[in-house]
Amino acid sequence: MCGLVANENVIECPYFGDVYIDIPFDENDPQYLIVQDYLENSDGTMRDKQVYFCYLPLEVAMKNAHHDEPGFWEKWAEEL
Repeated sequence: MCGLVANENVIECPYFGDVYIDIPFDENDPQYLIVQDYLENSDGTMRDKQVYFCYLPLEVAMKNAHHDEPGFWEKWAEEL
């Protein structure tokens, strides 16, 4: 498991290039295997040493769902 969940009240770190891929962690899922094969060598090591392949459970990812509501960031900026 990995990933930081953004907190609009605290500046913790800059964007590190995280990319969310909406595929369940399931080693029997053909779509998951395509991503895994692209990112990992057959022995499980990463093809690119600067890339991490990890998962973020949906319930953790949903902690930021309110950030996607229309006008959220505009209202946030007004209250600074």
